[in-house]
Amino acid sequence: MSVDGRTVVIFDEAEVRWVERDGVTHSISYSHLTELRVDARPRRRPRFVALGAEARRWEMPLADSDVARLQAVRSSSMLGPSSGCRSALIQ
Repeated sequence: MSVDGRTVVIFDEAEVRWVERDGVTHSISYSHLTELRVDARPRRRPRFVALGAEARRWEMPLADSDVARLQAVRSSSMLGPSSGCRSALIQ
């Protein structure tokens, strides 16, 4: 869940679901994502960023304690080379 409570991101075997507070859900297969990353620059709250086809972009602020958990999910087998999705930690 985002630090502001407005967004929840759910990872499963086939897709990532981006659920917004107003009930809108974006279901994106990993093959349609070009990048998943944690943007953890100094003097700025960490953010989870997903980039999709046609320059679609989703972002959510993270609690510092969620960065390691998200890194573990991003490093899991579901986001391996066959997904076509690039992942990164930006510091």
